[in-house]
Amino acid sequence: MAKFPSGELLGRNGLKFCKQILSNPKFTEHGETLAMKGLTLNCLGKKEEAYDLVRRGLRNDLKSWHVYGLLQRSDKKYDEAIKCYRNALKWDKENLQILRDLSLLQIQMRDLEGYRETRYQLLQLRPAQRASWIGYAIAYHLLEDYEMAAKIVEEFRKTQQTSPDKVDYEYSELLLYQNQVLREAGFYREALDHLTTYEKQICDKLAVEETRGELFLKLDRLDDATEVYRRLQERNPENWSYYHGLEKALKPGSVEDRQKIYEDAWVKYPKGLVPRRLPLTFLSGEKFRECLDRYLRMNFSKGCPPTFTTVKSLYHDKVKVSIIEELVVGYETSLNSCRMFNQNDDGKEEPPTTLLWVQYFLAQHYNMIGQQTLALEYINTAIESTPTLIELFLIKAKIYKHAGNIKEAAQWMDEAQALDTADRFINSKCAKYMLKAGLSMNKYGDALKKCHEIERHFVEITDDQFDFHTYCMRKMTLCSYVDLLKLEDVLRMHPFYSKAAHTAITIYLSLHDNPLTDHSQGLQAESANLSDKDLKKLKNKQRRAQKKAQLEEEKKNAEKEKQLKNQKKKKEEDDEEIGGPKEELYLLMLQSVKRALSIDPHHPWLHQCLVRFFKGETKAVELATSLDESLSNRSITICTEVLEALRNGGLGESKERAESYRAECHRLFPYTLAFMPAGYEENTKIANGDVSTETEELANDIFSSGAQRDHLHGIGINIKIHAAHPVHSLLPPGGLGRHSTNSRLEVLMVTSEVVSPSWSPAEVLMVGSEVVSPSWSPAEVSETRLVRLLLVSWVEVAKLGLTEAGVDGISGFHALTLM
Repeated sequence: MAKFPSGELLGRNGLKFCKQILSNPKFTEHGETLAMKGLTLNCLGKKEEAYDLVRRGLRNDLKSWHVYGLLQRSDKKYDEAIKCYRNALKWDKENLQILRDLSLLQIQMRDLEGYRETRYQLLQLRPAQRASWIGYAIAYHLLEDYEMAAKIVEEFRKTQQTSPDKVDYEYSELLLYQNQVLREAGFYREALDHLTTYEKQICDKLAVEETRGELFLKLDRLDDATEVYRRLQERNPENWSYYHGLEKALKPGSVEDRQKIYEDAWVKYPKGLVPRRLPLTFLSGEKFRECLDRYLRMNFSKGCPPTFTTVKSLYHDKVKVSIIEELVVGYETSLNSCRMFNQNDDGKEEPPTTLLWVQYFLAQHYNMIGQQTLALEYINTAIESTPTLIELFLIKAKIYKHAGNIKEAAQWMDEAQALDTADRFINSKCAKYMLKAGLSMNKYGDALKKCHEIERHFVEITDDQFDFHTYCMRKMTLCSYVDLLKLEDVLRMHPFYSKAAHTAITIYLSLHDNPLTDHSQGLQAESANLSDKDLKKLKNKQRRAQKKAQLEEEKKNAEKEKQLKNQKKKKEEDDEEIGGPKEELYLLMLQSVKRALSIDPHHPWLHQCLVRFFKGETKAVELATSLDESLSNRSITICTEVLEALRNGGLGESKERAESYRAECHRLFPYTLAFMPAGYEENTKIANGDVSTETEELANDIFSSGAQRDHLHGIGINIKIHAAHPVHSLLPPGGLGRHSTNSRLEVLMVTSEVVSPSWSPAEVLMVGSEVVSPSWSPAEVSETRLVRLLLVSWVEVAKLGLTEAGVDGISGFHALTLM
């Protein structure tokens, strides 16, 4: 709908004239004026009043259907607008404006038969206009009547008077479109002759060469095709399609002949990466190893970050994966020892960055094959050597995401984004990870909001094509226009749309199965606009309140469970007596399961469907907890859903079975947040220096006790809580071991629990939820991750044999300074 060129001023002037006409007693119900007034009000945003006026105008003058159609089109009600235009044509069959508007709506809604009829009427009424011929030809083209479309374009081309030496871009586009129609019609010889005849008048020389190569292959003129593709290779040696075209032209009879094509390209283009990469798809054994060795060395020496992306497609072959791992692990070992790819190499030493990119590759490799522990080791080593490289943090976030810990992944992606806040790619990735982390925290409202924004974005893309229906015919960009129409037809097959739709469907199903209570909705609304500090206080407050109410809830739940069991048993008995719909539902489920079994009996989604089908049966529990390795695509998502079904009673109420299944999943996926033991998040917060308000309050309560305070002051020790500080800054002057053994504390605290004063210092060293054995060697304690040392005197640390450097090496160390 076109807006007024000077805004509201012209609109108000139009309303003024309409009122003058309608104020005349003879024309108070003048149909055209009422319709025009409604159309003007619609442009000013008064839609309800506009519809009322247009309907009044239509009742008084049936020729106002066109205006009603314009009103419907402005609201994107295209089907209704088409009906209005057809009614308008009943009163004025040769109205060009109505026919043009109708044709635009028909091509927008893909009413191709109607579009062809409308374009034919326009051609009859205006045969001298270029758009009439082109629109009629495109209608036949989209209906796949290529022969008729080619004839129409040829008839129109004959009417064009263009000098062969004159450069005319619009005429060039017309010739390219005509050639495309001939090719799609299967007239390859005619298309080649057409291309040769009008080659000088076509501006896009690259398109001419590429089209000529395709036509030579279609016509089996292989020598000519070989010559064309070699010229194209010289123009761009990094284009994969040119090498594939050359292979088709040469028709190599063996793998050796096929490899010879690329070896010649190596010699001719020594810096080219594509001729070294493409043979990896068809080579095997030692030849594959040799070719891969040359390719990887070149990329690692150059410091090429997307090296792993280029070989990712090879990972469907397990043999090739093992060769890749063997080679790159060998590179890493040799570079660490002698700074060369192989100890037997006679070449110069590699720069230190080469080792960095090898470790970067290995991190992605192990992440790809599901070994996240090794992947994290390599990426952590790379970050220690170069802590300012954004790509390293990005891959670390990706590893945690694939390991199932999206919260940790979002934190590392935020770390990467902080290194370069102007990088749009990193900003987009960070936002995406934050959204996934929000979804994992059951913030369904925010997640659904973003899903609908994505859907609205695709709707805008569809609506934006409306402007191109007239523009492309006017500018003669016909090839691009037809490609656009074909793209719009499959637009919602885009992976981003599929992911957003799948996420929204999953959320809606989850909300249907487990509706939000008034309490949970209130919590989400209450925490929506809070700062991080206030949100932390709110969560601590909620946690304390939850603990107080837990005992009362357990009593109520026990009574409810008894009632529910009785009701469930009674309902099952009634269902057995009634039968009918329940049996039909199970029959449909059985049919679906049988069809799925015939497609892929080892798919993990089928595993879950079988669990749901046998719900409540012993077989369901066995399937749910087996974690059979024969499931080829066993994923974190499937295991998480099965665990939720075990916890919420979907497979029967058994906390022991759910806990054992969680432990087994934790063994398979050690970094997945959903499979972590209870209390993991609280321990992680303390290990990372996140001393919550609850812990601080508890510590203050402990130290406010008079007897404990007097005892501490009596031995001359002042206590301050520290977190996330370098350990060496917490050491007493002169190092370890200078304090008397009598300075041992009798009030010890681990996480949020008070420890018995009789505990030894070694019992306060915590790893996860286990106490470190006093028999551990200093090296074993130093190498242990996530060690928490709280309220222990430094002399007790010295008794364990730890040095200052050894204590500094403990990851996640927390201590209380003793002065």
